Amino acid sequence: MKKILLVLALVVSAVAANARGVDIYEAEIQSFGNYDMEGKKFYVISANPNISNKDLEFLDYKDYITQCLILKKAILCENSDSADVCVLFDYGVVDNSYVANTAIPIWGITGSTAVTTTSSYVGRYGSFTSSTNVSTLTTGVKGILNASKNVEKYCRVVNLYAYDNKDRTGDPIMLWKTNILSEGGSRDLQEVIPYIAYSGIQYMGKQSNGIKHRTVNHDNVNTYFIKNKYYITDNLYLVHSNKEEHNLPIEILSILQDTEYCRINIKAKYVQGYFSYPKFKYQTYLVYKNIKHPIQAVYRPTKSHYNYLNESMTLDITNNNLIQMQFPVNLQKGDTFDIISYYNKKETKVYLHFKDIVVE
Repeated sequence: MKKILLVLALVVSAVAANARGVDIYEAEIQSFGNYDMEGKKFYVISANPNISNKDLEFLDYKDYITQCLILKKAILCENSDSADVCVLFDYGVVDNSYVANTAIPIWGITGSTAVTTTSSYVGRYGSFTSSTNVSTLTTGVKGILNASKNVEKYCRVVNLYAYDNKDRTGDPIMLWKTNILSEGGSRDLQEVIPYIAYSGIQYMGKQSNGIKHRTVNHDNVNTYFIKNKYYITDNLYLVHSNKEEHNLPIEILSILQDTEYCRINIKAKYVQGYFSYPKFKYQTYLVYKNIKHPIQAVYRPTKSHYNYLNESMTLDITNNNLIQMQFPVNLQKGDTFDIISYYNKKETKVYLHFKDIVVE
């Protein structure tokens, strides 16, 4: 029997731009199986015997797949003996580029027509006759020019093979498989795999019941995290999705903790009927162990700049927008904290309040 039983072929085609000028990646997805990855320990290795597990390109692409499985609440496990699932990963690009020929008409004079007109005059002093020759030119297609153009068209393929890592007594046991097919104009896997991988997240381990079509925007928040490998950073702790206490359409996605600062990623979604968006003002604190730690800066990762808040500054969080707040505090796994934003200096009225956030 074939050693590899499970294939995930992910191929995405990039459309030039949507109505707003944002690149869109399209995908066709077909998935089989029913296996819940939540809470399962996994590790990823190369499925191609010609590609080493230590190959730098493989390691880079592998991280994107790892991110997706972490988003499904699976647990990355470097120790293969204790893992529940073994995931084999393969990738490639098929060049389907071609030359398109275009016929272009050459306009010009194709002929002429001579017309003679005669006029007569009869008068008191006699009669006269005159003739006039008129030449009319005809125009049209004088010839055809064949122009050729190279059209770049690539099939970007990612293959995943998942097996039960606990049962090694017989033939490998297939857990699930997913196929996603499409085409695009770029062969740069480093650029497109984050979108390719994200397009298939919801079907990894699940039954699709036929081919499904998905599109992913270039400015998608989750693909930004995947592309920048937020979810596999050593000092990053994920948190439970925590909505604002007053039921505004906003949630905390994750925490990035280093030795000096805590940076919290927050996303807001548009909800019909909301005409004013949440705002963070300079009177925003992270309350940890009964101590207020003031907000220092707000970062928009997609804009690549910080806004250092002051008394006259606020920052709106709009539809599907991502911001990162910075506080001078060091959080640990298992800690609980609140985020409170006040209307004014006297802190008499709470504007936003995330309560009892737990670092996982």
